[in-house]
Amino acid sequence: MQYTLSLPLSVFVSKRSRFYLNLNKYRNAHFQILNKAKAEFSQLMSVLIKRAGLKPMQKAVVSYEFFAPDRRRRDLLNVIAVVDKFALDALVSARILPDDNVYRVEYGIIRFAGIDKEKPRVDMNIRPKDKEAKNND
Repeated sequence: MQYTLSLPLSVFVSKRSRFYLNLNKYRNAHFQILNKAKAEFSQLMSVLIKRAGLKPMQKAVVSYEFFAPDRRRRDLLNVIAVVDKFALDALVSARILPDDNVYRVEYGIIRFAGIDKEKPRVDMNIRPKDKEAKNND
C-alpha cells in the first residue's frame, strides 16, 4: 500500500510571516524560527497522517514529486532536503517510523513533476518496506 501526502512549500511562523522550506532559508534562519517552522509543519503532518490512514511501519520507501508555483529555475534538492527532514522527523514523532536513519528509510524517485500554480507542493509517496508488505504486494 502506498500513501501520498501533499506537503506545503512554506509554513507560517507568525500571523504574517512565512518560512519557505528550502536550504537557503534553512541555513540562514534563527533557531527559534526553525523551531516554529518545524512545529507548524509537524502539526500539519499530524492531520495529513490521520487523513491518509498511515499505519506504523518498521521500514519505508519514500519518493518525492515537486510541483513548482511558477516557471522560475529552482534547485530541486534545495526544497526536497528541508521538506524531507521536516516530514521524516514528523513521522518519527508520530510513531509511524521508529527512526529516520538509512536502515529504516530507503529513497525512491525524487523528481520535478511540473508546475501547479493553484497548489504548489511536494507530494511525498511513502510505502512500507516490511516483511508483511512484501507478502501483500
